[in-house]
Amino acid sequence: MRERAFEQDAALALRHGAQVAAADRDRVERHERRRRRLCQLGDARGGRMKPHLERVEIEPVGRGDHDLAVHHTAVRQPGQKGLMELRKVAIERPEVPTLDEDLGSAAKDDRAKPVPFGLVQKRPRGELLCELREHRLDRRRDGKDCACRRGSIFDAAAPAATLTGVSALDVYLIDGTYELFRHYYALPPARDPNGREVAAVRGVLLSVLSMINGGAQYVGVATDHVIESFRNQLWPGYKTGAGIEPDLLAQFPLLEETLSALGIVTWPMVEFEADDALAAAAAAAARDPRVDRVIICTPDKDLAQCVRGTRIVQMDRRTRTIRDEAGIVAKFGVPPASIPDYLALVGDAADGYPGLPGWGAKSTAAVLARYGHLESIPADWRAWGVDAANPGALAHTLARERDRAFLFRDLATLRSDIPLFDSVDDLRWTGPRPAFAPLAARLDAAVSETNPRGLQVSSTPPS
Repeated sequence: MRERAFEQDAALALRHGAQVAAADRDRVERHERRRRRLCQLGDARGGRMKPHLERVEIEPVGRGDHDLAVHHTAVRQPGQKGLMELRKVAIERPEVPTLDEDLGSAAKDDRAKPVPFGLVQKRPRGELLCELREHRLDRRRDGKDCACRRGSIFDAAAPAATLTGVSALDVYLIDGTYELFRHYYALPPARDPNGREVAAVRGVLLSVLSMINGGAQYVGVATDHVIESFRNQLWPGYKTGAGIEPDLLAQFPLLEETLSALGIVTWPMVEFEADDALAAAAAAAARDPRVDRVIICTPDKDLAQCVRGTRIVQMDRRTRTIRDEAGIVAKFGVPPASIPDYLALVGDAADGYPGLPGWGAKSTAAVLARYGHLESIPADWRAWGVDAANPGALAHTLARERDRAFLFRDLATLRSDIPLFDSVDDLRWTGPRPAFAPLAARLDAAVSETNPRGLQVSSTPPS
């Protein structure tokens, strides 16, 4: 009996093993057929895509375009159409904490972004200065002085430049200090025949000229002729000129001289700061009922307090974005009137005051969005009724350092009552003065070095 049961079990095991082996063979054959089919499809698809891949081209930077671009020729027309639509949308770059350290580090960060695919090419000196040559008054032909090119912006007989959709009384107010820092770190060094560094001045000049050619008729530029101001007496840690490179600092007087010779109204500030001048000019221009818009050209968050509705706006020329009052609320979480209170609590590293410990951007925005100003914040945090992190500690800090908070708010508040001009008509650009011709020749004769300051690529075009 035992032997017969053993034989039956062995036969059953053999039959089961044979079934499993057959199933495995079928499975292997199916996988092999599928693999061969996929290889055939892949080879066919690769053969079809190869001609398209060979048509991909990389274009160098164009003379009229300061942005690096990769152009793909006619691969997918619908995709190109969608891309053109997206290019019409202004996209703000995410905030980078290092941009708030100081103007110098902000400019360095702007030009230090990695460049993909090595697309930056050497830009000949003649190409870099082609725009400036278009505006020179001391044009020479065969060694002889010639008249200004007919129809250029310096031709007195030519009509003023206009831009479709731009009001005749849009007022543009430019932060000359920021622009000088930005161009100093973005452009290759260049020295005039006397050995003086002038690259940043030349870059700012070309930038202002591009605005005029684009239709800007009412323009004013504010600079920090002296970095220190009355605020240094209020707070010993306030920003100073210490650490600014001598070649950069020495270009402030030349920038002011060149802009004035160009016919641009320039305010070199000594007791006050350039930001104060921009705030005062914006308030004065807005009082004129003829003015449609006042455009403050700077990304500095201090100037956000000057924005009013859609009439006084803030423009970041580098990113080509404009913020009205709604844009300021979207960025900071508080309206423009609360920006000094906001900066008093969170601090401003660029200007040298730290704010109050523990008060971060989100909690500050939540509290000020409801109460507006420091003096309106209840002493008892349980009455706040806002979503703030650790409100008990924040209330204790505010009560303990209340006087310092009010001091920081005073530092952040821009002075808008400085008399700068009598009428908006004073800001109208009417052409260069005779002193501009020799200055243009001096800048045009400057020799650029091969590489920008600290940049590993060959050249960076101006913004």
